[in-house]
Amino acid sequence: MEQKNNFGLLLGLSIAEIICCCLPAGVVGLIMAIQANNAFRSGDYTTYDSKAKVARIALIIGAIVGIVINVLTFISNFAMIASSMGSY
Repeated sequence: MEQKNNFGLLLGLSIAEIICCCLPAGVVGLIMAIQANNAFRSGDYTTYDSKAKVARIALIIGAIVGIVINVLTFISNFAMIASSMGSY
């Protein structure tokens, strides 16, 4: 069975996560994606699988953290706006 390299997908998701969601998890995902690509290009498919798995896990964790932080920020901002309107 032929291995498939998902470097482009992992790279794109890592950059999007760095910009939008969670910087530390995006950086970890980016580094692991680059290392996985290097392992794939050298023919070390076992290392590729492990590095790609770590990259995917970091991206999932970062997305969850980013969503939670964005929801909490939205709730906090809404509460501040609502409380300031009540003081007039």
